[in-house]
Amino acid sequence: MARQEAEKASIAATQADQARVTLSQSFQVELEYAEQKLLEVDQAKAAALGAANTANAAASDATTKGNLAESKAEIAKDAADHADQARTALLQAADLKMGEMNQVIETANYAVTDAETATGRANTAADNADIATSGAQEATVDAIAATNMVLANMVQLELRDDMCLWMITPDTYQGVTFKIESGDLIAVIQ
Repeated sequence: MARQEAEKASIAATQADQARVTLSQSFQVELEYAEQKLLEVDQAKAAALGAANTANAAASDATTKGNLAESKAEIAKDAADHADQARTALLQAADLKMGEMNQVIETANYAVTDAETATGRANTAADNADIATSGAQEATVDAIAATNMVLANMVQLELRDDMCLWMITPDTYQGVTFKIESGDLIAVIQ
């Protein structure tokens, strides 16, 4: 009877030992699983920290670039303002220059008008000169005709004081008066 109890006790001890081993193995598996999960958590944490650092760096870089862009925008705005001021100055200078040019053009127009007036007067004077020349030529022709007429109507020749004195009739013909000076026949156009 005691032997049977001893065998039961031995079997129970063996089973207990096997249960302990099984439990120990199970615990080991759980421990390894827990350690694996912990490692994964640590890795995820490290990755998250890395991503956060990258995000912070990107944000900082973006801020820097944003500040730089804003600074460049201000510079561009100043440049645009300066360009607008320069454009305004150029327009004002152009207006002044245009005013000066208009004054010069107006003066030139006056000069052209004066020149045209002078040219007209010169042309008129030339026309008048042509008319006067034509009249003089006509008068010369008339004088020659009158001279020829007078010579044709010569009536007598008389010698006086060793000079030849022409006695002529008529002494006036077509506005031309003929007279004798020192024996020469002279025609005087009135």
